[in-house]
Amino acid sequence: ASENSKMSLVPQLNSSAISLLAIGARQKKKKNANVEIQSNGRSTNINNNNTNIIWLGAGSLVQIDEGGRLAIDAINQGSTVSNVIHASGSAATLIVGKDSVLDIKSDSISQNQHLINFALASGTFQFSDAKKINLQRTGIGGTGSNSGLISMGGSTGVLDVDVQSVKQWSNGNLSEEADYNWTPIFNLHVRFTGTVMRLDSVSSISQETVDSFRANFTTQNVQRILFEKIPDVNVTINELSEDKTLEISHVITGIANPGSVIRFTGDVAIPTGTIPSPDMNSIETYHVQADVNGEYRYELPAD
Repeated sequence: ASENSKMSLVPQLNSSAISLLAIGARQKKKKNANVEIQSNGRSTNINNNNTNIIWLGAGSLVQIDEGGRLAIDAINQGSTVSNVIHASGSAATLIVGKDSVLDIKSDSISQNQHLINFALASGTFQFSDAKKINLQRTGIGGTGSNSGLISMGGSTGVLDVDVQSVKQWSNGNLSEEADYNWTPIFNLHVRFTGTVMRLDSVSSISQETVDSFRANFTTQNVQRILFEKIPDVNVTINELSEDKTLEISHVITGIANPGSVIRFTGDVAIPTGTIPSPDMNSIETYHVQADVNGEYRYELPAD
């Protein structure tokens, strides 16, 4: 899909919308491209290049560039076990760029259907600072060792995520209220053996968030996982003056993201900050924290 394009695909019954047959094939949704796929009434239980909604061969790549969107709506699926995105060869890759969207929904009630499946080893699902990654079952299926939104063969498949908030819905929860909500999440690295996860690493700004995530995050036997963008930090500084009779010669004010911490640099006369970093892994200190309205005020020492 070319830059800024829009495309709507409606595959024939039990047929693929996109099939990357050649080894090392590439399918790129370029900047701001919007691709929507609606697959209605699938009954097949086969995984191959003619039946999966998106099928990838060995070494194939599906990439959604910055601002792009790929939405797959699999409806009236019955109990089909045919996966939505299926990579049959090794070393297949799915990459979602900054501010991009991947939205996969299926109403299949089979516990054996996966929304994303890398059948062989070394599959990679990677994104950072995405606008939205939604993996959602809209029908209620059973639970079991093979039930998972994501499945990767071998033991080297990886989910690689950075700078996102994460919500998780337990199996059977079809509401908009998530059972878990973790934010922010950094440096998430998960290995898979089938649907079984091994969490290699995860970071956040509090140990409580990390502990809860490690204890509860999973893509197995859940209804939905949603990764969302954490808003970029924006900082403005109000007008300053060298006229010492004015308050704005020694008081710095402005607007930033509510709750964000700010550090000033550029002059040796500025003292060391006293506010500890909210990031448990950082020893940095800051001068001021924005209030609930995003407003901040810092008064420099006398002279």
